[in-house]
Amino acid sequence: WELARERLIAFVGSRNPQWSKEEVVKEVAKRLAHESG
Repeated sequence: WELARERLIAFVGSRNPQWSKEEVVKEVAKRLAHESG
């Protein structure tokens, strides 16, 4: 999970350069939570 999370953070961050690191991490957490539910 950690590797997937880190890769998603890098991917989402590169797709949304205007977002802060905190926003990217929140979005990734939301996506991971949604996928596991």
